[in-house]
Amino acid sequence: NPSGNLRRCAVADNVANDRGGGVYMASVGNVESSVIQGNWAAYYGGGVDCDQGGNVSSCTIYGNTAQFTSGGGLHVNNGGYILGTIIWGNTAPSSPNVLEDGSGFQFYYCCTPSVLSVGEDNITDDPQFHSSSDLRLTSGSFCIDAGGSVHLPDRRGVPRALEGNRDEPAYDDIGAYEYIDPAWDTDGDGSSDRTEAWMGTDPTDP
Repeated sequence: NPSGNLRRCAVADNVANDRGGGVYMASVGNVESSVIQGNWAAYYGGGVDCDQGGNVSSCTIYGNTAQFTSGGGLHVNNGGYILGTIIWGNTAPSSPNVLEDGSGFQFYYCCTPSVLSVGEDNITDDPQFHSSSDLRLTSGSFCIDAGGSVHLPDRRGVPRALEGNRDEPAYDDIGAYEYIDPAWDTDGDGSSDRTEAWMGTDPTDP
């Protein structure tokens, strides 16, 4: 459905004979707090294709392929609003992670190896995942507290923002997973963020 909504999903191992191997959005649609991984498209947008629009927020787009052209991770074509998203480790003959076509798209608080042509507060540092099969952030990641203040729950339902680098105030992490400092207590209620996440209580609400 080119105008649907995905929230806290895993989109993996799909195939498209044209574009948008994992997700295709035509003018409208929203993808939030989701992992887009291991998808394949013959041409553009192995992971995600934003054609004339569509919104991608707090996602991780990793390990996708555009076999014959460009934009293995993400293709934006005359539209698309990309916020707080990691686009890393994708493959294509050219522009393996992001292909920008036309105008009207924006990137804010994103992490990808190449410098993006528009937007603000994007970074090119390695996100430092645990592994290719575990896309949570490790403690030294520059994506921690670098994703602005959208405050969408993460892929697991963990509330944001948690203080991850101990330099308050807390901001969202870039990507689908919020880093949980095992010893920090964001809301100051005496229970660590990790304990509250395990118990299912809100580590941002005392």
